[in-house]
Amino acid sequence: VLVAASPVLEDVEQRYALVVQRASLDPRLASLLVTETDIALRFGAERLEGLLLSEARAFFEGAAAWSRKVLETLSPQSQAELIIRHGVKLAFYTEIADPGAPALKEYLTAYKDLSELAAFVPADRHPEVKSVAELLACKVCSLTLASSPPADAHSSLLRHLSLYKDFAGPPSAAFIHLAWLARQHAFFAAQLDLVAAAEAADASRG
Repeated sequence: VLVAASPVLEDVEQRYALVVQRASLDPRLASLLVTETDIALRFGAERLEGLLLSEARAFFEGAAAWSRKVLETLSPQSQAELIIRHGVKLAFYTEIADPGAPALKEYLTAYKDLSELAAFVPADRHPEVKSVAELLACKVCSLTLASSPPADAHSSLLRHLSLYKDFAGPPSAAFIHLAWLARQHAFFAAQLDLVAAAEAADASRG
């Protein structure tokens, strides 16, 4: 019997795990019982949330591994667009599970795949390519700013602009292309403002 006054789930579960370990109990035959109704409901909801999240993550990792295995059987040249779509989705769901280095890696991979395809895309599809490139570049920028100095994110922005500065599309779309280039700068400036505001807020609390 484990009697714990702490209402913190982690504390109770750690004590329970320690009791099971030291008593050499079979975890399958042991159970944690919380007698306080309100705390028991909250504990149960938190444990269920953790179990569902763990199962969802395991399902995602299995599906991602299966997708990679299928892609290995495809020709990159004939299935380039499919590979890019797969990469964007993989990056998106990776970010949900872990919005850090793993997500940044997947976004960079998808961006690289798109940039390799872009060289062979006709001018009338430049706007389509730039829309996807903008999405990926913005994700790379925001994730880089969250973990690295602003100079790293700025370098990434400059590489992005260098790659797509000539993707003006048909002559009639020249003005739209200039607006697109300006929007890339505007997004980066807005991200820098958010970083500065967060730093100022942290300084005021400190």
